[in-house]
Amino acid sequence: MFLTEIFHSIQGESTFTGVPTTFLRFAKCNLRCVWCDTPHSFGAGTAVSRQELHAAVKAAGLTHVCLTGGEPLLQPDLPVLAQELLDAGYTVSVETGGHMDISVLPPGVHRICDIKTPGAFSKAAQVKDNIFEDTEFCEENLKHLNEADEVKFVVAHLGEMPWVHEVVRRFDLGRCVGAVHISPVHGSVDLEDLARWIVEHQLPARLSLQIHKFIFGEDAIGV
Repeated sequence: MFLTEIFHSIQGESTFTGVPTTFLRFAKCNLRCVWCDTPHSFGAGTAVSRQELHAAVKAAGLTHVCLTGGEPLLQPDLPVLAQELLDAGYTVSVETGGHMDISVLPPGVHRICDIKTPGAFSKAAQVKDNIFEDTEFCEENLKHLNEADEVKFVVAHLGEMPWVHEVVRRFDLGRCVGAVHISPVHGSVDLEDLARWIVEHQLPARLSLQIHKFIFGEDAIGV
């Protein structure tokens, strides 16, 4: 497996926000979202064994482990590692870009799945009949989502919200997953305007801020 970094911090996003967590950030990503805040994970990384990763997680002494990236599902052994961590008694979450098959992950993993807006790759974010036409999201993943899973929409401006609203409505995401997160690109969206939009449109979602950036700074790495 190829790793960019191991670090220990509080989880800054998802329903695990604020929970002390060991992060295993895996190398490589086959997407290039315009707002990506972890480009340092694009490289080849360092080869590590699952045994080395187990030892590092155990040494940290934390009960929550987050497998992230880059795109962690590019690591063929990731499902095996996730199962081994579950078997060892850890709570395991996986943060994935949503464009790869999430069904390979074992039951018990908390899958936190991005749904890429068209604005992730351009400034256009229009509602279309084929709603995923301009995105890299794997629509097949919607069949695998359940109440233990979470989805996240990263939005760079309010103009993306009609598209987000339509996806949530069309696939009834407010009912079929554990949580729907609206995560504004840090510093790019007026938070008051976004909060009012969510309330006024009765969106079955929660506003999710990256609290680690408020605590440690928006450019901090390894936190």
